[in-house]
Amino acid sequence: MAISPMQRKSRNSFLLGMLLMLVIAAVVVGILFMQIMVMKKEEAKVNSSSKTVYMLTRDIKSGEAITASDVKSTKVVTDMTTDHIATSSNMSDATIAKVDLPKGAILSTSMITTTDEKLTDDMRVQEYNMLILPTDLAKQDYVDIRIMFPNGQDYIVVTKKRVLQSSANTIFIKMSEDEILSMSNAIVEAYRVEGSMLYATKYEDPGMQNAATPTYPVSRETLAVIEKDPNIVNEARNALWARYNQNGGAERRNEINSVITSHSDGADDRLKTKMDEQIEKQTEERARYIETLGTGADY
Repeated sequence: MAISPMQRKSRNSFLLGMLLMLVIAAVVVGILFMQIMVMKKEEAKVNSSSKTVYMLTRDIKSGEAITASDVKSTKVVTDMTTDHIATSSNMSDATIAKVDLPKGAILSTSMITTTDEKLTDDMRVQEYNMLILPTDLAKQDYVDIRIMFPNGQDYIVVTKKRVLQSSANTIFIKMSEDEILSMSNAIVEAYRVEGSMLYATKYEDPGMQNAATPTYPVSRETLAVIEKDPNIVNEARNALWARYNQNGGAERRNEINSVITSHSDGADDRLKTKMDEQIEKQTEERARYIETLGTGADY
């Protein structure tokens, strides 16, 4: 049967339309395929650069301890190499920040270090209320405690102590047995010598600064106590002996003894008065602490 020109034209138009649709569909499929491939490549790139990190959940000051509650583990895309990312092996109760760190910061090994405070069996939290404290002293600051005599002699008694709590005239710090005895010696001598001063000095950047070297040589009487004290480890005992007998320690001790001797008049009375004041301050501080417990306010 012969096909009329109109039918032939209509069939050709249909075939041309179908061909055009197939071409368009092939182009669309090709574009979609290319987009899927690009997305897969991007996803693979993200997965390859995504790393598990520790992110801070609050602001941290330089020298402040970083605890488990201060970080959260999460996956992020970062160019930081794996060996620079802080891991669980870098984190402990002794971990502190080297610099001020904002909330949301990803911890790297270069941002953290280990505190100088080593937890030993003889470590105790000590309360001191006879020190002159820096005006802007705050919790988590690090301090050296020094003694200055009226002739200008100035010695470091204990070094780089983290302030656990503080009030207007009282601080709480962790001290080892040898440090407690050294501090007690310094307190008694400061009380006996009129015009002496025990004071604390802050570290500017405790995360980056090493602890100073103590220079205060305890008295021979205190050394004798230290020698017999079973709570003091040999390392600390040897360090105190070296401070007394080496690097001018004996000379420094003689200078201190000379000052004490020149201020011997009324020394016992001054010691008693100062000890009474210390006890009174501690009693008042205890009453204040009990009051905060009742009100729920911070100490």
